[in-house]
Amino acid sequence: METNKVLEMNARRTSVMALASLWKCYMKTIFKVDKSLTAKEFGQLKMLRRSLGDTTPDVIERTLHNWLLFSSKARANAGLLCSPATPHIGFLLTHWGTAADVMYSLAKCSTSQSTADISFMKKMDTLIEQMKKDLKAELAAWKAND
Repeated sequence: METNKVLEMNARRTSVMALASLWKCYMKTIFKVDKSLTAKEFGQLKMLRRSLGDTTPDVIERTLHNWLLFSSKARANAGLLCSPATPHIGFLLTHWGTAADVMYSLAKCSTSQSTADISFMKKMDTLIEQMKKDLKAELAAWKAND
């Protein structure tokens, strides 16, 4: 099964409204920012969910708790001059791969892994394996057409 189909099936478990509520809650708690999301931001959350599937809530939560680490790593990876000091859904969407990688690494390197860390790593491992399978299939199809 293609990654997109698997991700879409998994993503249905968490609605965009639930992701928006999660985003707003953490923004208010961590950054003391209490604002409504725009229609564009709802769309960005939907696209983020398509990319990350059922790991989306975990990646959002972990990234918001580690925003400065994530944003500096994304800035370095992309060769940017600056990155947002406070969370921005569009920036997370653009650099979701870096966010997933950094949060996975943090969970994996934690000296006292919680059950949430272990669950997150299992979800990420599943996502990574599915993406690898899909890439192999795409490469095989590309070679067959060559």
